[in-house]
Amino acid sequence: MAAELTDTEHREFSKRLAPNMVTNVIRTVLTAMIGLLLVPYYIGELGSAVYAILPLATSVTSYVLVVSDEITNAFSRYLVISIHRNDREEANRVYTTTIIGLGKTVFAIAPIVAIVSFVSPYVFQIGPSSAASVQTMFIMILSSALMISFSACFNSIYTAFNKMYVLYAVRSIYIILQVVLIICFFVVAGPSLEMIGLAYVISGAVFFVMVRVSSRRLCPTLRIDRRLYDRKLLKEMGSVGIWTVLSRIGLLMLIQASLIMVNLFLGTEEQTGFSIVATMISMTNTACITITTVIAPFLYRSYADGNRENLVKISKTSMKFVGLLIAFPIAFLCVFSPQVLTAWVGESYTYLSETVLIMFPIQLAVCAAGVLEVIPILYLKIRSVALFTLSVGAMNILSAAAVLAFTDTGTVGVAIVWTLAMFVLNVLFYPYSIAKMTSSGPGTFLKPMIPGHIALAMCIAAGWLASHFVAMPPTWTAILLVFFLAYAVYIVAALSLGLSREDKNRIRGAMPRSVVKIIPRWML
Repeated sequence: MAAELTDTEHREFSKRLAPNMVTNVIRTVLTAMIGLLLVPYYIGELGSAVYAILPLATSVTSYVLVVSDEITNAFSRYLVISIHRNDREEANRVYTTTIIGLGKTVFAIAPIVAIVSFVSPYVFQIGPSSAASVQTMFIMILSSALMISFSACFNSIYTAFNKMYVLYAVRSIYIILQVVLIICFFVVAGPSLEMIGLAYVISGAVFFVMVRVSSRRLCPTLRIDRRLYDRKLLKEMGSVGIWTVLSRIGLLMLIQASLIMVNLFLGTEEQTGFSIVATMISMTNTACITITTVIAPFLYRSYADGNRENLVKISKTSMKFVGLLIAFPIAFLCVFSPQVLTAWVGESYTYLSETVLIMFPIQLAVCAAGVLEVIPILYLKIRSVALFTLSVGAMNILSAAAVLAFTDTGTVGVAIVWTLAMFVLNVLFYPYSIAKMTSSGPGTFLKPMIPGHIALAMCIAAGWLASHFVAMPPTWTAILLVFFLAYAVYIVAALSLGLSREDKNRIRGAMPRSVVKIIPRWML
């Protein structure tokens, strides 16, 4: 009876994979489209020199808010596991401790937000923008992010019930609202950094309310009870949280730090160009997170059930699947970046194609390794990961500074340094360290990357060969038409040839039966 109940629960849990994936894809596409359209819109309305300060604000926001975000991720481990084990009292104890603990963290960060906002125009090159405008924008964007960060304490509820589609739908509404407000404010009050900040604050407040209300409806048994507040538990969760914070800070010392170094050494004009490539990198990462986030609930469940073997198998299959899925888009950008850049931000930025070619191939390993990020938290072995990530991040900053100060390679040199850092982190370190944690062989998490890299090399070769015979026009119509037609052919071949029968069975087993029925077995 217990086994039968487990099977039933598994099917119910798996049914939500499809809506999770669909809503996350919609959110990702929406985010990518808005990101593509907003960059030229901002440059046209504000000018490139004024626009350059905006990516800096979002980068600094990432540094300031990494504390609350990563502490929340660490706390989520405890809540998700207690919910999966149907321990209501423990769940409420963790929930109460999380809310109070994160609230204290946000209040502690607030003075830092004020200080960072005040000094921002005196630290960065702000071009023609006034100090007051930059300070106002910083304080508003950072305040908005604090609200969103605090709302993350409810995210583990969606993860535990594998109903991430609710959260993705709310995030889509938040993104649309933010853009609508920015455009309306620009039309009514004129384009300015202050109006962007105001749109961030309002949309952030709306997002917080929506997440709180929807999470309450999803799990009404979870309540904040001051009597259940546990200082000892908070200390334990906080210890894990501190190391996850340090790990995330190490990651922020990579592309975000590279962006800041370019601003400090080369100025706003060079930084504008580099920020365009950084935006493309961020959109690629977002696309990969679309998949890795829907995989995480299955890893949590396997760990909570004590099924470590299944956790490893799910991770390996997911890495292979992600690699095959992302190989073609990366190859397409490498080959056709001049056309994409021309259609997106104008012909004057096609010189960035060389930078794209340097930075993008490593993204396949970055995306595949992203599947593994939750495992150190589950095993409470985040310390070694954090220390190594910090070391790589520090070397990236020092190397980028040396390249900018002592060579004339400019942003290309920074791109090479960043690529080497990502290779060390995602190809050499993550697969080996996760294999050690899970008591697996040293090549356990390297082998799943091979099919994706083979597909990447083949797609780049085919793209370059095709471009010598047919010149693709630099228009969105031509770019999107060629991309989707070629991707449709590629994905059928990649999934049918690149995945083993065991991988296909595992993926099909995680899907609802209604979806499985329409997918041919030879393909998946």
